[in-house]
Amino acid sequence: MIFNAIPIYVKIYVNKVEVTNLKSGQSVSSLSIQAFSTQRVVIADFNVLELCIRSLLNRELGIRTGFLPSRLKILIQQLIEVEGGLTEVEKRALRDLGE
Repeated sequence: MIFNAIPIYVKIYVNKVEVTNLKSGQSVSSLSIQAFSTQRVVIADFNVLELCIRSLLNRELGIRTGFLPSRLKILIQQLIEVEGGLTEVEKRALRDLGE
């Protein structure tokens, strides 16, 4: 069906992102040219990380994210352990990235 959502799995590391299209099995990863992580926080610069994810989706996987975007169902996971777990701000950042 034309309106089925594309299942996407996004893994976030320190200044690195891996995106997998779970429908096709295609997976791409990239080190960010501009750092989005610091020693204290994995997602220190939300906008840089968002652009990195959009770039991988658009250029590498051919999934539209701009005007008339493809419908996506996204699972985002931060794979770097942070002492004490994720803060509410980090959880919100992951949620906002998915939207």
